[in-house]
Amino acid sequence: MCSRRSSIKRDVAQLRAAGVDVPTHGQVKAIGRGVSHKRQIVSDWLAGSTSSQIKQRRWHAISSIERSCRDFHRVARLAARGLDVAEIRQSTGFSERLIGEYVALYEAAGHDNERLRHVLSTPDEATAAPAEIKRGAWLK
Repeated sequence: MCSRRSSIKRDVAQLRAAGVDVPTHGQVKAIGRGVSHKRQIVSDWLAGSTSSQIKQRRWHAISSIERSCRDFHRVARLAARGLDVAEIRQSTGFSERLIGEYVALYEAAGHDNERLRHVLSTPDEATAAPAEIKRGAWLK
């Protein structure tokens, strides 16, 4: 078996389909879904941590950290414009769960958070012009 996560998930699925019991930590401990790494990364960023500090703490690549923060910026900008979760999902393609986590962070940070205030006050091409709805799809 390969050690890549996608291969492991595929192998576990095949074993389960063949009737083999493959207990996982989540099933054994009944812990359910936890807080996503993306939420932890953005929370650290909102608290003032640098990408290097987050990398040391969360063991993620700088590119992953920057992507999570960029995605949060998109959601925060759209939430600030009054879009709801369904509209943000349609606009970004992100999962409702992730959008919910990012909106919760946005609301918890409040407008006095320096980093959030900077993101919302800096123009961005992705959210500068409102999207148009044509035939049920969001277009730029």
